Amino acid sequence: MNFMDWLFEKTPDETVPPPPVQVPIAALPDGATDDRHPFGSPSHTVQLDNVLCVIDYRDANANVTRRRVTLLSVAEVGHWKYVKAVCHERQAFRTFRADRILHFIDPKTGEVSEVDTYFRDFLGVDLNGLADLAGLSFDPLLPARDEAGKIRAALRPDISLLVAVARADEHLDHRELDEICRYAVEETRQLQAETGLNPKIPNDVIKTLPRVIAAMRPQVSALPKYFRIIASYQTERMNRFFEALENVIHADGVVVPAEIELLQGIGFEVFEKTEGAEK
Repeated sequence: MNFMDWLFEKTPDETVPPPPVQVPIAALPDGATDDRHPFGSPSHTVQLDNVLCVIDYRDANANVTRRRVTLLSVAEVGHWKYVKAVCHERQAFRTFRADRILHFIDPKTGEVSEVDTYFRDFLGVDLNGLADLAGLSFDPLLPARDEAGKIRAALRPDISLLVAVARADEHLDHRELDEICRYAVEETRQLQAETGLNPKIPNDVIKTLPRVIAAMRPQVSALPKYFRIIASYQTERMNRFFEALENVIHADGVVVPAEIELLQGIGFEVFEKTEGAEK
């Protein structure tokens, strides 16, 4: 099976339930509503890591609900910021007005964070500075004011695909997590050396990296874009990614026949179908 086909088959979409969380989740009550997709074109849109989290949300009718969501992006439309996510209670894509999110809750520890704090400290996004991050390229050669945001954007395709592969068995082993973190740090240094970026990796990136990667649950809708981006890499960078992919597959010490077949088939040809690929 082609690598891309295999990963599409294994990566969840909006209808697949998330893993269990350690905080209570009640069924959505009658009358609970979601925000409509905002009218008008967003002035700024920032892509987010596909992180699974829990939010307490107050809708336009003052109903408060608790939702498991996987984040996709945040956009500014007029005077409001809107968060696009997969709502696992609805099993569908939904849009949430950021000022109506009461809290973010860590699904494993139950730690509660204010919205601005969660975006800034965990996601690396300043809600009051979306213009600085909007449209931030995956190309590390392009300028950006936010060094940490630039690093995360440049590595998002690589890390997302590595996490998707690691989660193909519905479990992210700590050894797989360590391997992905190691690749992220080494690739950051490599990109910094190649592009002349600040040679010191920001401490906040290092500190939150394992938690962010552990919380990531890449969605199948994002895969075609990430495949196309990686297919555009220069040979050396693509080879580093393939080496990391092989290391992640071997990291948990168990390589099943399907993974052996996958490794044997990995090469530049796996990206041949990326143009126009859809689920």
